[in-house]
Amino acid sequence: MDSVYIYGTGSGARKYFNHQQQFLVLGFIDSNATANSTTFCNLPVLAPTQLTELAFDYIILANEYAATFYTLRDLSIPLEKIKFIYYKGLMEVVSKESQYYFEQYHNPEQPLAAYYSLAMSYQHAANLESLYSSEFDYVRFKLLELLAEQIQKQNINGNLAEVGVFRGTFARVINSLFADRTLYLFDTFAGFNPTERETDIQQGYAEPAFFTRSNNFADTSVELVMQRMPHPTRCIPKVGYFPDSLEGLEDQFALVSIDVDLYTPMLNAIEYFYPRLAAGGYLMLHDYNHAEFRGVKQAVADYEAKHGKLAKVPVPDQGGSIIITKLG
Repeated sequence: MDSVYIYGTGSGARKYFNHQQQFLVLGFIDSNATANSTTFCNLPVLAPTQLTELAFDYIILANEYAATFYTLRDLSIPLEKIKFIYYKGLMEVVSKESQYYFEQYHNPEQPLAAYYSLAMSYQHAANLESLYSSEFDYVRFKLLELLAEQIQKQNINGNLAEVGVFRGTFARVINSLFADRTLYLFDTFAGFNPTERETDIQQGYAEPAFFTRSNNFADTSVELVMQRMPHPTRCIPKVGYFPDSLEGLEDQFALVSIDVDLYTPMLNAIEYFYPRLAAGGYLMLHDYNHAEFRGVKQAVADYEAKHGKLAKVPVPDQGGSIIITKLG
């Protein structure tokens, strides 16, 4: 008989334990367990980190929260050792809405590859919605979520990048939505390139007062940004002035967020990333219609004058972004 640990100590875990007969249950896993944790169903309750030192055949996920799956993944528990029991008809405690969602994963023998790639449950979606609402540009975050869904559904290959990371607010959502893809984080992490800043001022694309008000976007660091990433092992900081920070990078990209505010880095980023964008992929250009960053729109116009028209879609977010897609 295969041996298992049940992840969860709620009513669902108790009901599963009382009704299943195919496994030898060794104990329960609880994210809040300590050395003094009491037993559950007369079996020990352990912390997830203890799993790396234990022998077992499977972990049974007896709750509907994405966070528990993330915990097992981050502990390098193989997907084939994870079984998911929340499917329609098994647990009366699951709401009808949740039953409909989790019915997709009803095969207990199937590794949760789909669950891993989507990294999405009702709880996870609620967490993201709360994050979007806490920031100043809800429309931009929801647009990113829609683009991520399209990339997943259409199997668009490629990695991800953000040029102009600042403190990582947008990057952490990209990292959350694409937990299984590499995300390159391009930034000086020390503010604007002085030469590029002066170019925009001299060309009338930006006013000197803006850079004083914004403190030149220098209030950040690699350490601060990486601490905010939900999956930091998937993130690669690229520190320095773009495009010098590329260092020979030649990946294909499914999605790139470009939020650099100034003419020269915007033009350089489009020049580099558009040819490397996968068919069906997206460039997100922030501040295209922003009154204080007039160089962004000029950079797009100059790129099109040189290379031809781009497939652009305007977005009514705070910065007046545009989405550029690459047709197959």
